[in-house]
Amino acid sequence: MINNANNAAFNAEVEYVLYGSTNEENLKSAYANIYEIRLALNLASGYLNFWSAGKNTTADVINGAADLIAEITRHIIPAPVTKAVLIALLAALESIQDMKILNKGIPLEVYKVSDEQWSYSINKKGDSKDDVGISDPKSPKKGEGICMQYSDYLFIFLYSMFQSGDDKTNKAYCRLGRLIEANMQKVDKDHPQFSLKQSKTLFTLTSEIDVSPLMMDQPLASDYKDSLADGSWNRYTIEVTRGY
Repeated sequence: MINNANNAAFNAEVEYVLYGSTNEENLKSAYANIYEIRLALNLASGYLNFWSAGKNTTADVINGAADLIAEITRHIIPAPVTKAVLIALLAALESIQDMKILNKGIPLEVYKVSDEQWSYSINKKGDSKDDVGISDPKSPKKGEGICMQYSDYLFIFLYSMFQSGDDKTNKAYCRLGRLIEANMQKVDKDHPQFSLKQSKTLFTLTSEIDVSPLMMDQPLASDYKDSLADGSWNRYTIEVTRGY
């Protein structure tokens, strides 16, 4: 059973393999990496949806504020600079909201195509969008695009680390081994000093298979029988390695 009594890094095992620190620090690192991805995607969506006036109410408000600040400062602060700052702040707030949704295990659209998918946008009545997924974890997700959960981001991080083949990959494999040892030491009370070095962690099976010919008994192939008499031509050696 997976629980705090049997798992040394309960609810943070993947994070430990990725970062190798304490549970608290590993979770902070995972959240920070996911936040960076969400921020980059929301910045791209924000500049496309809110930069030009007339697209939606949020874009009109941002452009109106930028024009007003430019007018007040006699264009010392140009409108494009203000728009860039406001959209960046909006994207940062939206990314924080995304992390709250992901932290509850709710799928979230990878890229928000329209302003309707934003939590921090303004509708035609001047009200902010509903806080979908925060008060009710079972509420439906917004948008119809590709969605990912918190665990999906961790899978991408883990896959990338194991596929890189560099020193980070080796360290991740070592942390995975230490994680198995720590869990086994908790579960197996008879072997509190359980070590993978003293355990069989893989096996290799080697087999030779002879494939029966289908056409060699026919008259058409009779001229070739002598040269194939030793039987090695239809013999295959198969080697399979399995482990954990």
